[in-house]
Amino acid sequence: MLARVALAASALTLAATANAAQPATHATTEPVRIVRAMIVSGDGQSARAYVANGKRSYEAEFPAALVVRIPSQPHRKDFFHVIFTCVSQGCTFVATDQPDHGEFLDRVKNGEDESANAYDVKIHNGVATLRVTIDSTTLRPVVVRADPVVQNGERAVPTSFSLNVH
Repeated sequence: MLARVALAASALTLAATANAAQPATHATTEPVRIVRAMIVSGDGQSARAYVANGKRSYEAEFPAALVVRIPSQPHRKDFFHVIFTCVSQGCTFVATDQPDHGEFLDRVKNGEDESANAYDVKIHNGVATLRVTIDSTTLRPVVVRADPVVQNGERAVPTSFSLNVH
């Protein structure tokens, strides 16, 4: 029994000296930056829908653009982007005239195909702006989400627009 206690004590001593020999490493992680999209204008607006030509759906052109800003834009070498996505089921964006002649936006691409319900919009003069015409299978409110595109060390906080189609 005494031999077991001596063996256990020597094992503990050996483990303690092995751990003491290794330098303490502390991961120096910087805090995650929060990138929050905030609605400037365009939320809660309504538009009258009309039957789309040659389709079994409705089109509604909203009079005011959807505008978000990122209050504290982190400094980075790439342009800062916001992805606008029509998240309601059966909802897509119809091509329409865009602010600034459409220079700061493009459809989101999935390989070679362009997405019908998402736009990638660059921050320009502190805001991201998108004019929308919605193509929907039913007359109901639709939700458009604005997601900031983040890089390592950042966390996105999206916002959502509620648009009424009647």
